[in-house]
Amino acid sequence: MTLQRRLMGLERDLAAIQAKIDSLESDSARISELFPEEKDRIQTGLDSIRGSWGELTQLLKEKDAKLEEAGDLHRFLRDLDHFGAWLTKTQKEIASEDTPSSLHEAEKLLQQHAAIQDEIENYADDYDRTMAYGEKITQEASPEQQQDAQWMFLRERLRALRHGWEELQQMWDNRQALLTQSLNLEMFLTNAKQAEVLLSQQEHVLAKEELPSNLEKAESLIKMHEAFLTTMEANDEKINTVIQFAHRLCDEGHFASDKIGKKADSIAERRNANREKALGLMERLRDLLQQHQFLQDCEELDEWIVEKTIVAQDESYRSAKTIHSKWTRHQAFEAEIASNKDRLLRVQEAGEQLVRDKPELAERILPRIAEVAQRFEELEDTTKEKGERLFDANRQALYEQTCDDIDGWMTDLEKQIETDTGSDLVSVNILMQKQQVRDFVCQACLRQVQIDKLYAGLKDLANERLARLMEALQLYTLHRDVDDLEQWIAEREVVAGSHELGQDYEHVSMLRDRFASFAEETEDTGKERINGVNKIADELIGAGHSDAAVIAEWKDSLNEAWADLRELIETRKQYLAASWELHKFFHDCKDTLGRIIEKQNSMSDELGRDAGSVSALHRKHLNYTQDLSTLQAQVQQLQEDSANLRAGYAGEKAMEITNREAEVVNGWRSLQTMCEARKLKLLDTGDLFKFFNLVRALMLWMDDMIRQMNTSEKP
Repeated sequence: MTLQRRLMGLERDLAAIQAKIDSLESDSARISELFPEEKDRIQTGLDSIRGSWGELTQLLKEKDAKLEEAGDLHRFLRDLDHFGAWLTKTQKEIASEDTPSSLHEAEKLLQQHAAIQDEIENYADDYDRTMAYGEKITQEASPEQQQDAQWMFLRERLRALRHGWEELQQMWDNRQALLTQSLNLEMFLTNAKQAEVLLSQQEHVLAKEELPSNLEKAESLIKMHEAFLTTMEANDEKINTVIQFAHRLCDEGHFASDKIGKKADSIAERRNANREKALGLMERLRDLLQQHQFLQDCEELDEWIVEKTIVAQDESYRSAKTIHSKWTRHQAFEAEIASNKDRLLRVQEAGEQLVRDKPELAERILPRIAEVAQRFEELEDTTKEKGERLFDANRQALYEQTCDDIDGWMTDLEKQIETDTGSDLVSVNILMQKQQVRDFVCQACLRQVQIDKLYAGLKDLANERLARLMEALQLYTLHRDVDDLEQWIAEREVVAGSHELGQDYEHVSMLRDRFASFAEETEDTGKERINGVNKIADELIGAGHSDAAVIAEWKDSLNEAWADLRELIETRKQYLAASWELHKFFHDCKDTLGRIIEKQNSMSDELGRDAGSVSALHRKHLNYTQDLSTLQAQVQQLQEDSANLRAGYAGEKAMEITNREAEVVNGWRSLQTMCEARKLKLLDTGDLFKFFNLVRALMLWMDDMIRQMNTSEKP
């Protein structure tokens, strides 16, 4: 640069000399006219000056061309050094051993790698120009220059540059393939984790195999299980997508194909196991539905038999006027019993079919069939006996009507006895025969009176028995309802008394939501049923039932069991709420710590290549630290939650809470330390580049001074 400035100064001096030469030529022409005898000498001197001037201008042009070539060579070497440094730096960046540990990090590294490709493409023109110029100067060099060590070193540098450029492209392609496979791996692992969560939820539901205790529960469980199977089919699409993606990666020769294949096989095995278990459970539920349907049909038939037996055992015959109508109604009743014989046959056929399909149920089904058949047979016998009694009673009514006719006849006869004594032997014999008939009729009437008294007493006993049977029916109906409710409460207590508090935040959230639905359903259904039983019990006690004390005891026991169940549900709610808060704290700690680690990984290590880039990185770092305010608020909230939770826990739980909080706080402090350290590094790097600029300026000035002192020309 100094020689070029000097050359420019010489060119300005030569311009002044040119003006001087032009002035000399005009003076020489004028002097030659004035002194012709000196013309030759003047012309000789002028030619000498012109020759010297031509040599000087030619020397200046050659010097200028050499300086231009030297400048181009200097710029070429500088560009070559810069390109070589960039090439080495980029190769080191590509050769980085960093492997992504999450999907976000894989995407980030892939984006960074794509940015390197953009940078490589931007340097492609520089590479072409550098190589073209280098080949040009090496080819144009003279044989002596080509044997020079510097030129030989230049050719080696160009050869190394070409090899490095090709190697850079190959390294980028290899790294691109590795990062793409890493991204696919992280995508697969993320999707596989989601699939495993779905499978774990399915396994959790299937592990809690709840068997129905009645027909209504069986129908409800089948509907729930059908909805569960529908959900499983919908989830199968997601799981199949994960497995197909794994097979594609293995077929493409992924570097982690063994790991991916094992994970996919594990997911497929768990999915198939869940499907088999779910289908098996559905089959069992349908079998139980058939059983409960059969048992309920038996129960309904039993209730119908009991109801009809009470009617068949009714022996109240109020008067002779109603006997005939009762006889007529009983004939219709017998027809109803006969028509319901098909109902018994259907129940028997259903039970026998159930035993044929499930022989292991024979011990439970066959005795029930025999019991129902026996009761129906007893009903038929009772109905037949009542029919016979009604027939006899109807016949007695006819007899009583005949007696009434006889009473009228006897009245007439008395009149005849008082007036007619006979007039001859024949008439007297006839009257004697009539008197014997009258005596027989009187004895029959006396016997009828005795029968009427016995019948009246029997009717009172029958009414008393009917009252006792009605009380017994009411008592045992209430007892059945109380037993059903106590069994229902016991089943609910099993669920409410569960000690399962969840394995993680998602699990305990699911348990909490499901138990909230369970508690609401229990409260609504139980309150309605309890109120119904209490109302019936109060009515029976108020009506003076003979077993009022027993009924009151049943009522108190049932209400106490209901209160215990509600208390147990409330306790379970509190336990689940506490577990939810604890697992939510752990989940928030994990999430916050993940964000902290993500922030740490996203913090760049680049310190800049010059003062401008350092200033830009410093501004970027300030924006980065300002973005941490939300994370800081989250850490403070976790510290408050930790303090609140430690107040309610002791021992290992309190220690785990403290450890989780410490992990987050330590991670946050580490992040703050890294931020502060990077800030100081950027400030130091900025000061370093400022110093380098000062040193560079000073060295240029010193080099200029040294050249001026070493040259023979004036500065």
